[in-house]
Amino acid sequence: MAIVLVASAVEIGLAWMVVLNPSAVGTGLLAHVAVAATLVLWLTRLRRAGRLAARGELLFVLSTAALGPVGACGALCSNALRRSFAKNAHSSPKAWHATLANGADADPAHKLRRNIAYEAGAADDRSGVAPFADVMAHG
Repeated sequence: MAIVLVASAVEIGLAWMVVLNPSAVGTGLLAHVAVAATLVLWLTRLRRAGRLAARGELLFVLSTAALGPVGACGALCSNALRRSFAKNAHSSPKAWHATLANGADADPAHKLRRNIAYEAGAADDRSGVAPFADVMAHG
């Protein structure tokens, strides 16, 4: 994780260097290529050691190489969001569905009351909805 933060800081520093001194674009690009090459070497070492656990590292290297400091910051944000969502994730689709339904169908008495209220509302003659045949017959 330290190399990710260092690479992000270096990329942001390079961007500021180019913004403050536009004549240093060549130096900034060369330094960016060096940072990207260092990250690729770091990624291959992780892969060979078998420690490439998540795809977050690959996302970081690719986005930093392609987008510079914007890619580095975006990859860090997406990794933080992925960890946050993984921590709050439900274990199964049934558990997820239970949180959506809020247990409304779990209580049989509540289900019976809801069905009675639905039938009572359907039998209401004051409803503004009428069958098409009745509209054609009675106007």
